[in-house]
Formats: sequence, C-alpha cells, structure tokens
Amino acid sequence: MYKYMYIDEAQEIMDMFKGTMEINNWNKCYGYRIRKFFEEYLSSPEHYDRKLMEITEKEVNDFLASLPYKQNEKLNYYNMLKAFFNYSLRLDSIII
Repeated sequence: MYKYMYIDEAQEIMDMFKGTMEINNWNKCYGYRIRKFFEEYLSSPEHYDRKLMEITEKEVNDFLASLPYKQNEKLNYYNMLKAFFNYSLRLDSIII
C-alpha cells in the first residue's frame, strides 16, 4: 500500500490550521475529513507523490465523487478542504 509522500508536510499545516479554530470544531468536523483526503485518496498509486501545492480542484472533485455520501456530506468535505487549502495558500504566501 502507498502512503502519501508529503503527509508530514500536510500534517504540519493541519496542526497550524487546527490552532485557528475551536478544538471541538476541529475534532468533530475538520480533522477527520481533511485526514481522510490525504490518508486515503492521496495515498493511491496515482497520487501518492503529488506535492501539496500541485493538488488541483480535479483531485478534490474526484475524491468527492468517490465518497459514498449524500450531497450535503460531500459539501461538508468540500468546505473543509477548501478552508484548509485557502489556509495553506495564505501560509505559503507569508513564508515566501
């Protein structure tokens, strides 16, 4: 089985992102959904070596399409991932 090559980098950003919200929101909503994207979807053979900043909307949409959930739960996943990637982009622009 493959493991997403940049999971440590993603986890570091998740830890910083977690610090911007209430811990209950993170534990109940954000953390699980974001980790699922990285640990399950991006750990597939065709994605495991994709750099964090190379992840596109297509990967997110393909991930959402693969979920066996109703639209409202897929929307929750989308919103959590959007917030995470927006945060990581802002963080990247601060670091550069």
